[in-house]
Amino acid sequence: MSSTTNQALKPAIATIFQTPDGATYSTKAEAEAHMAKPKVLEALNAITSKASLSEWLLSVKDRLREIYDTGVIRRVTNKEKGALEKDLKALVELSAAQKAANHPIQFPFINEHFDAILSSFRWPAVPRLKPEERQVAIRNSLMALCDGDADLADWIHTNNQGITEAFKAGTPKREVSQKAIDALAAYQAERKAKAAAAAVAAATAIVGTAEAMAAANESAELLGDALQSDATSDLDDEVGLDDTGSDELEHEQEE
Repeated sequence: MSSTTNQALKPAIATIFQTPDGATYSTKAEAEAHMAKPKVLEALNAITSKASLSEWLLSVKDRLREIYDTGVIRRVTNKEKGALEKDLKALVELSAAQKAANHPIQFPFINEHFDAILSSFRWPAVPRLKPEERQVAIRNSLMALCDGDADLADWIHTNNQGITEAFKAGTPKREVSQKAIDALAAYQAERKAKAAAAAVAAATAIVGTAEAMAAANESAELLGDALQSDATSDLDDEVGLDDTGSDELEHEQEE
């Protein structure tokens, strides 16, 4: 790619994040990692008792996370989706600028399929592993990371939880406001109330249906009895077997 193309691909305005000690970074995450580093190393030193090992562990932090994510299905977080959307929008804006400048690189596919790319992004599927298979895979990866040093690999595996917690040192914890807690409690209570009401309505509908069926069966039985009675009465009329007919027949026989 030519130098002219490289210059065209660079944004006209770049956001810079500066830390209190004067260091500058292109992303907020890098700046936050820089500010947290002293506390992270302090927490690691409490575990390792060796500064060089702490520095190395911090340098392979991302790789360690990948190793312990072996066999674990990775979901796209809201933060990751937001980062993807931000980058896609940047490409769309750059594409518009490139098009206006009649530049050959214009990212037409991203422009056309922006929503589909954003909504369909997934991390690659991982094979399902049995617990024992996962442990073997983690062990093998640690051995490779430690250049075959079994003692170091075993130490990392034994102290993995403490190392993971040390990596979180220096990261400000978000305090949840009482207002948010109350709002969540009210929302959960509302959901429970709606679920209870729906259950009562369903039960009432079932009982009502059963009662309606019972009433229908009773009506059918009464109607059947009435029809049978009418049929018997009609038959009596046809053959003359009513009280009057019987008296006349008896009178004729006497004569």
